[in-house]
Amino acid sequence: MKILLLVATFAFISKGHSQMPRNFFMSKQWDKEISLYKAKAFVINEVLETSNDVIKFQVSPISASKSGELTTLIYDCKQQNKSGLVMVFYGDYWNDAGVLYTGYTFKQFEKGKANLILKKLSKILNDNYKFLNENKDDFNVVYEEDDMTFLIYNVSINSTKIRVFWNGLDSEWDAKSLYKTLEYLEKK
Repeated sequence: MKILLLVATFAFISKGHSQMPRNFFMSKQWDKEISLYKAKAFVINEVLETSNDVIKFQVSPISASKSGELTTLIYDCKQQNKSGLVMVFYGDYWNDAGVLYTGYTFKQFEKGKANLILKKLSKILNDNYKFLNENKDDFNVVYEEDDMTFLIYNVSINSTKIRVFWNGLDSEWDAKSLYKTLEYLEKK
């Protein structure tokens, strides 16, 4: 009996250190705090025009998907009259040596464009509510905007998923995160 318990414990521990699924213990690895940290550098380097002057700006994390694949943040710099949305995408990549690693990239929208996209997605969700609920996960709606594709489907009642395809990435988002991001963006 002790040997069986020892073998089972060893199997669990070795599984835990070798091939743990991404959504198990590490699911919060890419949470809002890490995205905020990385997005600040992105906004400084890619959005703002830095100089010898002191520049005041705000970056606020809004929502992180439960899958850990997509986080939305809002930025605002009154001095430069710049505000908008940053989406942080996380995905798995293979390097040249065949090692799997998780990387990240950013997609930025000025406030007007972000509002347009989020409102359009919200309208699509509302207009297609009945259709999406007829058959869970089988009935889908697709919408393209610029270089992004949004696949919308339900997995259960009040659980609408939005898969966002962009730049070779396939990230999952949900309707609650969409509405929360839109609400926060409109307040700003």
